[in-house]
Amino acid sequence: ADKTPTFSDLLYTQNLVFFVELCVEVALQLAAYGPVAFFQNSWRAFDFAVALGTMSGYLSGERRVADFAKSFRLMRVVRLMTLLEPVRVILETLVACLPQLFNISLLVLLVYAIFAALAVQLFGVTRYGARLGPTANFESWGAAMTTCYQMLMGDEWMDIQYDCWIQPPFCTPRFDSEHVHGYTGVQYSFGDCGVQYATFFFVLFKGFCEAVLLNLFVGMALENFTFVTDEVAHLEDHHWSKGASADQVKELAEIFAT
Repeated sequence: ADKTPTFSDLLYTQNLVFFVELCVEVALQLAAYGPVAFFQNSWRAFDFAVALGTMSGYLSGERRVADFAKSFRLMRVVRLMTLLEPVRVILETLVACLPQLFNISLLVLLVYAIFAALAVQLFGVTRYGARLGPTANFESWGAAMTTCYQMLMGDEWMDIQYDCWIQPPFCTPRFDSEHVHGYTGVQYSFGDCGVQYATFFFVLFKGFCEAVLLNLFVGMALENFTFVTDEVAHLEDHHWSKGASADQVKELAEIFAT
């Protein structure tokens, strides 16, 4: 809905106040830390980038530029969330999962590609049915990948399975004069029937890709969560009676580096 002039003025004043506050904060930190130390902190550099982008939007008169830069101010909420220990543990777990996430995603994509290629070979010319159709089919590798994703999300995969199982007399075994009365065209060696053992393909796909591969993500998250929580619960002492914590190891590395 269109905003009233009063509400628009209120939003403009509010954004301007917070923009001035951000600029003052960035200027004070830049004066206190100096340029080198200021940009060594990623959050301070992020605040500087947001302030610079918002300023360019105001100076150029381009509202879209200013709105785009202001949208990144929401990321400052993440900065506040790191002060809360339970939330910080979750964020550190997500960060720790990122390197392993790429490897597992690549493995999942490879397995999906194999199943998609096999589905094209088995059900590429199967006639449309109750669910098998323009929005879910195996006519090409790309369409098969999309259909496999839909089935993984539980999108009526049982109906797709039933459509791929179709047998005569509800389909044509081969498109030739022997199986199609009055057919005089090209004698093809294939028809639009499904495969009798389609059930095994779909059960294997659901069981392996959903029950095995997706649980790899869960296992990876639990492993990293356990590591992060153990690190947070680790109590530091000067005698290192329970071993060195991550902060103490970093401190030693900085000492030896200098």
